[in-house]
Amino acid sequence: MKNTLKPLLAIIGLVLLGVLVWYFLIRDGGEGQIERITGTGTPINTTTSVQTAAAQADVERFQTLLAELDQVKLSQSVFTQPQYAEKLNYTEEARQRLDELKEGGDILGRENPFSAFGVFAEPTTQTTPAAPNQPRAVTPRR
Repeated sequence: MKNTLKPLLAIIGLVLLGVLVWYFLIRDGGEGQIERITGTGTPINTTTSVQTAAAQADVERFQTLLAELDQVKLSQSVFTQPQYAEKLNYTEEARQRLDELKEGGDILGRENPFSAFGVFAEPTTQTTPAAPNQPRAVTPRR
């Protein structure tokens, strides 16, 4: 009986301690905060006034940027100019060249991209893999 009494009293004590902490510290929820007041004695909610001022500044900045952006006019005439028409797309040629390099076995970069500059790996030669090992016969245990 004595062995079960100690843990039971410890649990009851922890529960009571938790209730006291909640009652005196958490339950109040801000009664101890300092309030700012105006010259006439009316309280000022500082977090709300600061947030309102910041939000108003953000709105004004957004409206200014929107007015500046509204003045920008985009023209499609740039696409009809000869300089644009002369631009070539090398995407397909680059893909073909990459495929050729892969087939030829040329190295397309550093063997270890995380090694320090100036450190080169020994050249490697490609060999054909050896024939796979034949499976061994498995004999059941008795």
